[in-house]
This record gives sequence, C-alpha cells and structure tokens, in this order.
Amino acid sequence: MTEKVHGMKVLVLDQDTSGIVSMAVSHSTMLQQEVYLFERIDNPGRELMIHLKALCLLRPTPANVALLKQELHDPKYGEYHIFFTNVAIGIDELAQADEHEVVAQVQEFYADFYPVNPAFFTFNVSPMLSLTEPGIASEMERVIDGICSVLLAHRKKPFIRYLASSDMCTVVAQQVAERIKSSPELYDFTKTEIPPLLLLLDRREDPLSPLLLQWTYQAMVHELIGITRNKVDLSHAPGVHADTKEVVLSPDQDQFYADNMYLNFGDLGTVVQDLVNDFASKTKSTQKVQTLEDIKKFCETFPEFRKVSSNVTKHVTIMGEISRQVALRKLLDVSEREQELACNNDHATAYRRVVEMLQNPIFAKEDVLRQALLYILRYEKQNKLPEILQLLTLRENYSGAELGLPAQMLCYAGSDQRKLDLFGTRGLLQRTKKAMSRQLKGVENIYTQHTPLLFEILDGLLTCRLKETEFPFILGAPFKERPVDVFVIIMGGATYEEAACVAELNRQNPVTRIVLGGTCVLNSRQFLQNLASIK
Repeated sequence: MTEKVHGMKVLVLDQDTSGIVSMAVSHSTMLQQEVYLFERIDNPGRELMIHLKALCLLRPTPANVALLKQELHDPKYGEYHIFFTNVAIGIDELAQADEHEVVAQVQEFYADFYPVNPAFFTFNVSPMLSLTEPGIASEMERVIDGICSVLLAHRKKPFIRYLASSDMCTVVAQQVAERIKSSPELYDFTKTEIPPLLLLLDRREDPLSPLLLQWTYQAMVHELIGITRNKVDLSHAPGVHADTKEVVLSPDQDQFYADNMYLNFGDLGTVVQDLVNDFASKTKSTQKVQTLEDIKKFCETFPEFRKVSSNVTKHVTIMGEISRQVALRKLLDVSEREQELACNNDHATAYRRVVEMLQNPIFAKEDVLRQALLYILRYEKQNKLPEILQLLTLRENYSGAELGLPAQMLCYAGSDQRKLDLFGTRGLLQRTKKAMSRQLKGVENIYTQHTPLLFEILDGLLTCRLKETEFPFILGAPFKERPVDVFVIIMGGATYEEAACVAELNRQNPVTRIVLGGTCVLNSRQFLQNLASIK
C-alpha cells in the first residue's frame, strides 16, 4: 500500500486502524517508506499540508464515509489514496464530494483485524459472551466484518463448521455464510482439492484456560503485566529504567521475542543467561552471572551490553517484574493448586486445599478468587457454593460484583451450559486427553499439565473424528479428508495459551496451517471483567 505511492506521505487512520497499523508495522519501517506523519480522520485540528499525499486506511463505516466527505469538501492534503479495510461502501457519495478532484484511488485493502502472532489475530471486541449482553448487535457485526476480511485477505472461500450448541456461533456462522453466498464474485478464488475450513467455537465450552496461570513467556506477560496492542506498561514496576517504562513486544519487530515467546519461563531464563555469558566471555568479564538478579546487575555494569542487546535488556526487565510477582504472590504454589483442580478428580483433597487457601491471608485476593471459581466449575455437583461464598465473604476484601462471580460463572459456563467434555470425565476421552497432553508437552511438568480444550477439538478435526452432530457444516458439504487451511474463531476471546497450542500443532503438522482468531485476547482479569458484565 505505502510503497506504491511515491513521495512524502501522511497516514490517516481511524480508531481501529490506528491499533491495527501499530501492531502490524513499526514507525521506523513506515519512515523508510516515506510516511512522515500519522493523523486521525476524526481530528478536526489537523494542519493544511498540501505537499503531502494522504494514505487513508479506514474501516468502511458510515461514520468514516461521512468524515471523508467532510475532508474532501475542504482537503488538507494534495492527494488522497483511500484504502478501506473491508468491502467498500459510499463510493458514489465520495465521488460527488470530490469536487476538488484530489482522490487518486479508492481500493479495498483487507486488514480489518489486529495481527498478534504469525498465526493469531483478534478483533479487539469484548465481552462477546452472551447474545443478551448490551450492544451485542454492533459487536456481532464487527466480528462478522472481521471474519470476512480475514478470509478475503487470505483469498479463501471456506466450508464452515460451528459449535451447534452455541447460539452465538450459530448466528455468526449463518451470517458469514450469507455474506459469502451474496457476493460470489468476491470469493471467486481458485478451488483447491481440499477446501479451506472456518471453525467457530464458543468460550463458554472452556472457561478453564483463561482462569489458569500460564508459564510460557508471552502468556505470563499478559497475565501478570498485560499486553495491549503489543505494548507492555512497566511504569508501576519498581526499579525500572526510564527507557523501559513502556516497551513493545512484537514478533515481527523483535527476533528474540519471536524465537522465545512460547518458551517456559525457566527455559527463557537459561537462554538469556547464555547470551549474557557469551557477551561476558567476549569482554573477558569475571562477573558472576547465574541468577536473574545477576543478569540485571551485569546489564547495569556494562551499558555497552544494553546498547548492543537492547532487546535482551528489555526482556530481562520484564522477566525481573514477572519473577517479583511470582515470589510476592506465591504463584508456584498457586499454580500447582490450580493444575490439580483442573486435571485431577479428587474432591476430598481439592475441597481441603481450596478451603486452606481461602483461609490463608498470604495469598492475593485475585488468586484466591480464581481458585474458588476453578473449584466451583470442577465440582459443581458437590453443591459447595454456599460454603465457598461464606469463606470469600470472611476475607472482607471482595466487592459485591466479585462475590457474585461464582454464581455468574455457573450461569454462563456450568455443566448444564456446556456440551463438550471439558474435564475429560466421560469414559475413554480422559485417557486420550492425557496421552495427547504428553505428546504436546513432551515432559511432565506439574505447572503445565492442563491442555486447552481447543487442542482436543483441533486434534479431532485433523484426524476426521469431529462429530457432525456437535460441529455441523453450514456452508459446503461434509468431507473426510484432513483439512489443509483452518481458520478457528473463538467467540468470547482466545488466550495466549491457545495461541501457543496452535503454534505447536502447526509445528507438528507442517502440511496443515491453522490460524487462530479471538474476539479479544484474554487474561484472567479481562475474562472476569467480561463475565461480570453479563446481565
């Protein structure tokens, strides 16, 4: 888009495309392509700059068309190149408004989604947990727009399967199928022997994954600090240098991050230590470098290391904050308890340990609340909700909304609401689940025993064992061949654990390419906020 328009340029964006561009390309790359200014279409105070050519990357919405018409009546730039991130609208209106004849082109540039990882994207829409939530109609429209843009960007006309028990998935599947049928010329791509597949899932079927602590690097950063449009805010972390108060984590712009974002935290520490030791040997330093604290001191002692390895220094800072929280909140103990609840079926031990945690003031309130929710989900039929609520109330630091979350969780994702086998307790599947988990992780680790339900669903899809009664086709006839291109969308949000799962499946199955999308990217805090918003 930028390289085909020569000369000095300004990039004009809207609220959504500002975030999309920031996650897709760095400012330095844009500068190399002669983009010297970034502006918002809804900013009325922009200066007159006739010497610049405007690249307008906008979502095709009535509001943006109206703003473009105002712009063209009184143009601020010498030339306009308009790119819509989805199917264009309002072309005739724009043509009439272009009385100064400054519009050079209007194109469709399918990018109506936020790229996160190479095989992971989001629409940045939440909560999307229930068809009864306020504003659901506009949220659904945004998600359907995004799905169609993803398909058009990849030049795919997919067969569609969806979770039959989910009203949300059913509505989205029907509307996406209708859009594809009503615009055959847009989806007139070369047919492949095995058709691509769009699979629609519902967060309701797996409320465990967003509740559990994660130990892969990317997932830990999002859970303990937070990642917003590839940015990590470290301003509240103690002892952080001014130049690392806010850092960018992007696999496209940071090779170290791209190589290590799915590593377990302990393995990541070893990688960083090896890099520092290598630098120390080159500088003939005798400084001892064995722990994360040693690494941080080394970076302080050798400012030249900070210059040549700024990315590594950034990650040492992030790892330091994660380590601080792990120690402060006793997260190794917390995680072990969570994994036992998620993966083992022993009610007596589970109840004793959850009561012990609820009564112990050393554990942080958010960790205690997650433990209570995991217990309520796992042992719902034991009818211990009143006792759990009483223990939470005795801690005296929970709001009314937080105390309402256990009951809210059961209304949203209790056993009567779920149709799939989340805990692997229905016969043979339990043994199959454990075998697949070992295959995925390679070695047993008490902190990473849990495998997302998504893994089992995708394994069933790739081995042609996914039941048509549970996942019917709405567009295209059923086929038994192993799919080659798979687009998975989780209504209600996806997690970085699930993104890591998809990356591992892609690594294990090089003939199949799976791309994961979520209505948003969840951590436990975001998930519980979304849950509390359901009316």
